[in-house]
Amino acid sequence: MHNHSDTIYALANFIEKKFSKHWLADCFSKSKNEISLVFRNKKELLCLQVIFNARGGTLFQTKLGHKKTKDLSQFSELLNQQLLAVISIKNERSFFLKFSNGFMLWIKCYGSNGNISLFQNEIGISTFISVHQKDLATSPTTFLTKHFTTVAKKSIQQKGLHFSDLGDTYVVMQNEEVLFETPTILQALDRYASEFLKLDSFELYKKNELSVLQKEIKKNEQQVTKSSDRLHQLQHERPLKEIADVVMANLHDIKPGSSSATIHNFYSDTLITVEFLENESPQEHAEKLYRRTKNRIKEIEKLNEIVLSAKNKLQHLRSEIIKFQDMQLGDLALKKKIGKTERKKIVAEDKFYKYEKDGFLIFIGKNAGSNEELSFRFAHKNDIWLHAAQSIAGSHVLIKNGSKKPIPNSVLEQAASYAAWYSKARNSSLVPVLYTEAKYIRKSKNRHIGEVVVEKFSVIDIVPKKP
Repeated sequence: MHNHSDTIYALANFIEKKFSKHWLADCFSKSKNEISLVFRNKKELLCLQVIFNARGGTLFQTKLGHKKTKDLSQFSELLNQQLLAVISIKNERSFFLKFSNGFMLWIKCYGSNGNISLFQNEIGISTFISVHQKDLATSPTTFLTKHFTTVAKKSIQQKGLHFSDLGDTYVVMQNEEVLFETPTILQALDRYASEFLKLDSFELYKKNELSVLQKEIKKNEQQVTKSSDRLHQLQHERPLKEIADVVMANLHDIKPGSSSATIHNFYSDTLITVEFLENESPQEHAEKLYRRTKNRIKEIEKLNEIVLSAKNKLQHLRSEIIKFQDMQLGDLALKKKIGKTERKKIVAEDKFYKYEKDGFLIFIGKNAGSNEELSFRFAHKNDIWLHAAQSIAGSHVLIKNGSKKPIPNSVLEQAASYAAWYSKARNSSLVPVLYTEAKYIRKSKNRHIGEVVVEKFSVIDIVPKKP
């Protein structure tokens, strides 16, 4: 079995055979942790894509084929420089690409510390990931002399994923199961990277979901404790009705204007002291206690409901914890597929306020939960989503547009006026309302129900209007 270091070593040796004598035609980044190097040799183009995965290690994907190149946006000094050699070290998670004119690219495959640095004649010039500027302080010769080795923060084999070189073929394995077999190292490495990213995303998904469930469990446990303590207090303290009855039975023994009185409690055959408010008569005090008795009965009933509900929810959450702990990658794919089908059946129009304008239907969320369903279950990606801007709390509003027709200004303004009305700014003379297609809405990371992040939008100032 090969570990991740062996995979990097195999890739470096392949680049040496396949990419050498090519000229670098393009080098561009698709994101802050992904960079592509395009090599040219006459009519042939080869692309090496490097993905820095912070949680598990640096991965590689390669692509073959013709590609229209552009000016370099990264490492412009390497434009049209020829790749002369690849310097790799056994059991080391980095290697060097040696170019003409003394240029060298140091590709470090250290997970969250992964980086690509450019040197010329042993002097550091630039680095791909800016936070790792310190990489430029170590020259390639110094590094190669020391044969520096660092173990990645997280081994690939902890995921049970392996890359093996069988001589004539390359295989990707999950534990002892062969997932993919090919005579081409490029295809094997692509599949290896793809499987790793899927597993990595799955593990992160499980970790996040379990974290949310644990927080919910803690919240409900606190609710049970707090409500049970209050319930115990109410059930074991002297009943208010009993005190009121005792006061009424001893009115003749209480002096008018007294702030307190010690009277006989015929329920327990003991003396109790009752305190009165200033200018409060004994009869008024007893009446107040009778009223509070009714409220206390309701409070006890409500607390019993809360405790029962929280305990039932705890039982459900704990069963969900067990399900997520035992969940495999295939189970998640099935869960998402079933969940998608169920959501389409569950969400009904009567969960929202519904209005019509010039042939277009306008829907408005009734509360936070309704907003959540409107935006993420009921909405189609081409529907128009509206909400009062500038962090103003309010309802989510949706203009249905399944046919992808242009939305008339009259419909947009009507829906915007509704969004302004169903917000905390309804009493303002003019309210800014943002609008966008529903595909640009995503859930907020803090997971509060109804909160969203809007990635792209426009704003219209509108007068609030009651539907």
